[in-house]
Parts: sequence; C-alpha cells; structure tokens
Amino acid sequence: MPNSCDNYSGLWEYSFRVMFEGDDQYMIVPIATFASTRTLLNATTCTVYVEMLDESLADSLQIVLGQMFFQSFNMFNQVTQNSALVTLTVNENALSATYLGSASASESTTDAFVIVPDYAPLDMTDQMIGLPTFSANLTGVPTDVSPYFLIDFSAQRTVVWGADCMQTILVPSGPCSDSPTYLQSVYTSKTTAIGTFSNMEFGGYMCSGSIYLDEICVSSSCKIMKIYVANLVSQNAWLYDQDGAYGILGYGPNSAFWNQYINTQGVATYSIELANIMSNPTQQNQAVMLDISNITFGSSGNQAANYADQPSLTISTAASDVTYNLTEFGFGIVYTVDGVDSSSYFQNLTTDHGVVFNTNFQGLGLPIEMY
Repeated sequence: MPNSCDNYSGLWEYSFRVMFEGDDQYMIVPIATFASTRTLLNATTCTVYVEMLDESLADSLQIVLGQMFFQSFNMFNQVTQNSALVTLTVNENALSATYLGSASASESTTDAFVIVPDYAPLDMTDQMIGLPTFSANLTGVPTDVSPYFLIDFSAQRTVVWGADCMQTILVPSGPCSDSPTYLQSVYTSKTTAIGTFSNMEFGGYMCSGSIYLDEICVSSSCKIMKIYVANLVSQNAWLYDQDGAYGILGYGPNSAFWNQYINTQGVATYSIELANIMSNPTQQNQAVMLDISNITFGSSGNQAANYADQPSLTISTAASDVTYNLTEFGFGIVYTVDGVDSSSYFQNLTTDHGVVFNTNFQGLGLPIEMY
C-alpha cells in the first residue's frame, strides 16, 4: 500500500480469530500484527506480510504463523519424538486489540465484509467484432502496451499468450501473433515457473505451456494468482482468424477472481449488459441502443433499476461448471397475421446437451450433430 501503515485504519480494526482443537480458548490476532512501514528509495509504503503459499510445495500446505506473530505472543514448547505441547501467552509488545481467552460476545447483525461492486465498462470496438474485452494489467506484460482480455465466465483458470508462443494449427507452424490465431503474445514472466501444463482448453484454444504466480490488476483490485502462460497453441476452435486479445480471464465460480465477491452466504453476483454494435439497420430500428457495455462484479448492476418490471425466467444448476440443462431446444418460425402472432411451428432439435453462457464466444455454438 502506497503510504505508511498509520494511514490504514482497517489494519487496526480487522483481526484473525484462531481457536485450536482441544481448547475452549481463542486468540484475536490483529492484521496489523503482520504489517510494517517501509521506506525504500524515498518511497514509504505499508507492507502486510499475509502471503499466498505455493500449494505445489510440501512445506506450504499448512497455515504458517511466522516471526511477526511471536512479537505479539510468547510460546513455550515441549517436544518429544511422539508429541508436542505448546503454551501461548500474550507478549508485552502486542497491539492493544490482541487477545487470548474465552470471553464471549454477542453476534453482530452488521456484516463486516460488505461486497464492494466493481463496475467495468468494456471495450466493444469493431476490431473485436462485438466481443467484449476488459482491461487488466499483469507484471509480465510490458508497460508500454494497453492490454485487453476476453472474459470466460465458465473457466476457472486465466491464460495469457507468451512472447515466444507458437501455433501448430497451420503447416508450417508460426508465431501465435499470425493467422489463424492472431494472439497478442507479449507476456514474459518475471519469476520462476511453478509448473507446466499440456493440452489444456481455454475458450476454444488448446494450449501447452508453463504456470507462474503473478499479480493481476483488474478494475480497482489486484491479487496474486496462478497464470497459465501458453507457449504452444494447437487448436483454435472458437475465434479462427480473429483477434485473440492478450489472454482470457477465467471468472468461473471456482476461479481465484471470485473470492473477493463471495458474501457471507457463499454467493457471488455479477451482471452482464452489452451494447448492440451490429450494423443491421432493421435490428437497429427495433431496439433502443445502449451507449456502453458493462459487466458489474459483486452486484446486480442495472438489473433492479432497468429490468425489474420486465418478464424474466430463472434457471438453476447444482453443477460447478455452470451448465444449465434443457427440456427443449427448437428451431422454427412464428407466423403472424397483420403483425399479430397467430401460430408457430418449431422442431425440437435435442435435449441431450446443456447450455453455457460465455462472452468470449461470438454467436451461437452448436454441437456437431445438431449443426
């Protein structure tokens, strides 16, 4: 954070509550316990040493209470080859909000974790042929470009295109920046890879490459997460010969992005409202054109204000892959007499497939046996 820690009251207000199995006492550990003001190159910042551990390492699979914890708590430890006994007491240096005991307090009705919505105007330029893109910044993307990304609401992972990315879709193979992929392949990692991946699908692309930890900033928030950097693309099923942006942000329900939007009931909310940029004159005459596209993370956006009185349908699924089952998917015609619907004829095509909603697919995608 860009100022000294004294400027951030939340450090003193929010705490971790820790209770161990086999004991009825608990600890209150203020988050400020892990904060430190630093001055480097005449710049003063507040660093909070609450870090994400690499789950691929055996010694990073548990919660670690490090040396800053022991500035607030004393520990007396008795260890044998078969057991360990720890006694903790509050250190004299501890912050005033630090506590160890069994006192009870009534449950507050005030939610301490109110979701702050992010309103995200999108780029719907003709260059992307109507596909909405979203600005984001990563450490591995050069600072002299303005990266834009597609969004995949069914994907759990985020992929970017590596600077050395090659495609093998055409023979001979070539750079991912050329036809038929046209990927903005500029990403160069500043850290060491934590793993590799092979033949994984990201929004119609079959990719292989390396996995890195990187900080990604979207809208008003930044977080560190796993980034899948594609160095080889062997399939392009959705956006053939179209701009593939700088990557695809995975916003599925199990993605790292959604953690910040989940409320105390375990529910995350977003809304999608896209402007119509089609050049069909008849279509333009039949609809009121929105001036701007937006996706709102953490709230219902304009739904309540603009659409509350309109007819709606509600569908649900228990699947984590957000696939919605069908009872009918038909194709046909509605006959009209003097502009009034009189009859219809629809042929049901299938109920064997479900439906997914995705903003990084341009139109309507049908499985091969339906097409």
